[in-house]
Amino acid sequence: MSTVYLFQTDMAQNNDIFFDSLFPSASVFYKGITFKVGLWIPDGLRVDVQESRCLLTLIELEDTKSNALISSRKYLPESSDLILQALSEYIERVISQCQSTGDSRQAGFKRLKELLEQGVPFIVRTACALRSSIEIIEELSLIDQPQIVELTENQQNESHDEAIEATAQNFQGILRLDGESVKALGRCVLILDSIIRHNDHSNARCHSWRDKAPLKRILKDDVDGNPILKQLILLKPGTIGMRIDFEALLSELIVIWENAPEKLAFEDVRRLIREYYPVASRIRGHAQMGKVFEEARKYIKRE
Repeated sequence: MSTVYLFQTDMAQNNDIFFDSLFPSASVFYKGITFKVGLWIPDGLRVDVQESRCLLTLIELEDTKSNALISSRKYLPESSDLILQALSEYIERVISQCQSTGDSRQAGFKRLKELLEQGVPFIVRTACALRSSIEIIEELSLIDQPQIVELTENQQNESHDEAIEATAQNFQGILRLDGESVKALGRCVLILDSIIRHNDHSNARCHSWRDKAPLKRILKDDVDGNPILKQLILLKPGTIGMRIDFEALLSELIVIWENAPEKLAFEDVRRLIREYYPVASRIRGHAQMGKVFEEARKYIKRE
């Protein structure tokens, strides 16, 4: 289930027909405040908040296809981070306007503002259409964003596998993870912790075991420490993405594992998570933990 925010940001009357036709498909529609990207004002914005990702689409409308393509593609070199910062400021202005007029839509806009403040990953793209039609002519992700294409089921599986491998290769610095990647990394850390600290003896189903995992119990009882691990493991309901300081995460794990039988240095922990993460990403809730632990032990050299 996704929430769709639609904004008409250029109030030219010849844009009204297009946005009026899209209005029924939007969860929230707003018209009345200008939004700028660099020197340009797009005709509209569409924000799709989905379970595993968020999309921001800049919409350009023209009377001819050639002009529409030109108008839309001019955004491709822009910085996605700067656009998202501008969107956050824009939503703040919309909320302020709603508050001054008693507009009930402000609650929805506040939820969107919270997502932006949390650093939830957004894919930023541009799209164009004719004013005389609601059919999108072209959609392209900005140059600094991954390209979005329609995939067959087999291609989706291949793409998912490639995304898992790509995430694993980028386990350094600040990570921007979508909802599925957050869950996979948390699962990876919980399983490895159980093995390293020799708590790998459960044969429950994975979905039941996770709630009672040894590391999760430690973090719940820890009042002040391990903020990064808590952010990852003690997920708030409805989390659809997260920004993680992976270096800080490794530091916290080193401390928790310092008395474990296996002695792991900083880079050993990074390597371990990087190698096991693709396996953890494919574990489903019905999996038996006995088999999960058996597979995971292969990645840890025990004395």
